[in-house]
Amino acid sequence: MFKQKLTTHLKKTKLIDKNKRLLLAVSGGVDSMVLLHVFLELREEFHWEIGIAHVHHNLRRESNQEQAYLENFAQEHHLPFYSVKWEEGRTVKKGVEKKAREFRYAFFSDVMKEQHYDYLLTAHHQGDFSETMMMKWIRGSLLTHLIGIRSSQKFSCGKLVRPLLPFSKANLLEEAQNSPIIYFEDETNQSEHYFRNRVRNQLLPLLRTENPNIDKQLQQYGEKFLYLDDFLREELVPILEQTVTEEEYLIKIDLKNWQEFSRAKRYFLLTLLFEEKLIGQVEVNHAQVVEILDLLESSPSQAEIQLEKGWRFAKRYEMGLITGLKSDVLPEVFWLNEGIGLFLSQEEWLGTSEEQFSGNAKEWETYRLSFNRKLNFPLEIRHRRPKDEIHLQEKGYTKKVRRVFIDNKFLLEEREKTWLVFEQTELLWIVPKVHSYLSILGRNDKIMSELIYKRRISTTYK
Repeated sequence: MFKQKLTTHLKKTKLIDKNKRLLLAVSGGVDSMVLLHVFLELREEFHWEIGIAHVHHNLRRESNQEQAYLENFAQEHHLPFYSVKWEEGRTVKKGVEKKAREFRYAFFSDVMKEQHYDYLLTAHHQGDFSETMMMKWIRGSLLTHLIGIRSSQKFSCGKLVRPLLPFSKANLLEEAQNSPIIYFEDETNQSEHYFRNRVRNQLLPLLRTENPNIDKQLQQYGEKFLYLDDFLREELVPILEQTVTEEEYLIKIDLKNWQEFSRAKRYFLLTLLFEEKLIGQVEVNHAQVVEILDLLESSPSQAEIQLEKGWRFAKRYEMGLITGLKSDVLPEVFWLNEGIGLFLSQEEWLGTSEEQFSGNAKEWETYRLSFNRKLNFPLEIRHRRPKDEIHLQEKGYTKKVRRVFIDNKFLLEEREKTWLVFEQTELLWIVPKVHSYLSILGRNDKIMSELIYKRRISTTYK
């Protein structure tokens, strides 16, 4: 019965073409073993070539036994068998699920490319879909990410297909018992240490008592989001193709045409841009997209926002830039607006509040400059120019920045890298050593504004 239903599903959806090479991700659990057995039964009808890919996660003692069984199974059925051991598994303390998934799919991708497979098949089922949907809702995902799990998507040199999504866990267990199929129980699936397990074992059972059809309804929500996502791509991908250019570690956005778009349209353009161009490199959440929108609509012609993994979004007049750590193409002139911190380089940061900084405080030394008045933002941050000068005393005494460098024994190399902070045309700070009289506080003055400069402790000028 199960085989017949799956065959009908495959023919109706045309998920997998005939005469193709299929790589099956098999852990040894009931889901993937059912997938393996059923597709072996179907391979003659569809003229498929099948291989097995297995990852030894190095997290449980039983993993050795599972790998040995699968390897013997592959030999008995004359199937190619590809396996790898995740050596890092025993030492990972945080983010185990995410790191294991990244390692797993990187391995699958390599095998597909090296062995010329057309499809990667995984055994995700209806329950996995529900778990993923609930996890994304709880964590707060972007709207277009609430699709849940796609039944088919581009992956590596081919496609990733999940043919068991219409079937419940109970369906798979019933098939395993009727066949019968040997499989292994993963004891970590019961551990409440993992977020997914808490959703699976606590939250979803409670929801099913309230609504026995919750899994089907979640799938329907996923389908609605999928239609929405497909529609947005049809509408927005042509705009991205016309306004976005891509280089290594740098994405350029021509913002002139974006000015005529509504805020809602720009929102979805940004979310699609990050999803299409930076998948696997940087993830953004709703709050970050809104922050970028606010930046695009604000008055400073130059400013930027820090993202994760060293990436940042920068506004440069009518150009938007998304750049990574290895990119050195941003102009060395920045505009600091109130409430926005800036990475001036990989080693330097400037802002108005400690809360804006997300680095490890122990790795950075901090300098502060306080004022007894509100600063007039945006502030210009740049390197020195020939006529730059600073007011050191209230009575109008000024000194050329060049002379300040000499008097304070700045190294030649240090002078070229030193940042100057301007309020309009007034130089406030030669960072971090010399400041103008405008920042001198009286004994009873109240601090109204503050600039904070951070530099990696390892940073030296050579």
